[in-house]
Amino acid sequence: SVARAVAAKPAGAIGVAVIGAGGFAADTLLPALQAAGEFAVRAVVTQRSASAAKVAQEFGAALASTDPEAAIADPSVDAVVVATRHDSHARLALAALEAGKHVFVEKPMAIRRDELEALRARALASDRVFTVGYNRRYAPLSLAVRDALAQTRGPRAVVYRVNAGAVPAGHWTLDPNVGGGRIVGELCHMLDLLAFWLGPEVVEWSAAGAPSGAPTVQDVAVSLRLRDPAGAEHVASLSYLSVGAKALAKEWIEVHAGGGSLRLEEFTKLEAHGLGRAQELRRADKGHAAEIAAFRDAIRGRPSPLLGVEAAYAATDLALRIDEAVTRAGAPR
Repeated sequence: SVARAVAAKPAGAIGVAVIGAGGFAADTLLPALQAAGEFAVRAVVTQRSASAAKVAQEFGAALASTDPEAAIADPSVDAVVVATRHDSHARLALAALEAGKHVFVEKPMAIRRDELEALRARALASDRVFTVGYNRRYAPLSLAVRDALAQTRGPRAVVYRVNAGAVPAGHWTLDPNVGGGRIVGELCHMLDLLAFWLGPEVVEWSAAGAPSGAPTVQDVAVSLRLRDPAGAEHVASLSYLSVGAKALAKEWIEVHAGGGSLRLEEFTKLEAHGLGRAQELRRADKGHAAEIAAFRDAIRGRPSPLLGVEAAYAATDLALRIDEAVTRAGAPR
């Protein structure tokens, strides 16, 4: 058996191993870990030793490696951040939990049903902190929308358009065995945000995908009916598109409730029409810094809005079901 970490709440700095230190991790996650304070990067793991050494030196890590197991087993590591390609997320997160580490795994939680169920069960059984990087729920303008909706009664409706742009047919994200496709690999982000605003219980959904010649579907339209904890039901339509103009904003969201409306664009600008208040940020904030701070606080045992196991599971579960449905309907896999 693998020994568990000695303390759930490290007395000193929280030692972190970052597995997968490509552009996103190096540009976003690692700086967020530094900015949050109380974290110390102990290990960096990449597929190439030279890149591991470069990132480790930049962020002060003692260990630079191509071996994830060595980083997970390092006794100076209290928490593991998994930011590899999607096919290894579940396996590495599971290994880290079994080694008694706290776990932050980037989305998606898994790309296969069996791995998702195994990871969910292990995370629920563990006393370590576990979360998935569904960062949009932590964005300041997402929180502003949530707070505005809390002042309304009756049904809510959301129209969410994602102008994601095309990905070349040979790109790893489209490979069902590596990236899982764009529904599993990215649409899960939007599903989590809708659950955050409208409620966690999926009452009803339908989806249609458009074949594109790629190994997995790149264009999908989803309709949802969600139920909040108070029992009220709300609706959403979500379109994830690869065929739009590059000049158009990627994410554009309309939120309607109680005779008022909000429009959120690129997590930078929030327009208010009889609901909440207008806000505009100098730059887009999709919540990465806030989610890392929430991870820190949860490890320390402080109050934290950190996404829990079941909510993380729900977004990935629904993404897998949508992907399976559009595949069965005839879109190529």
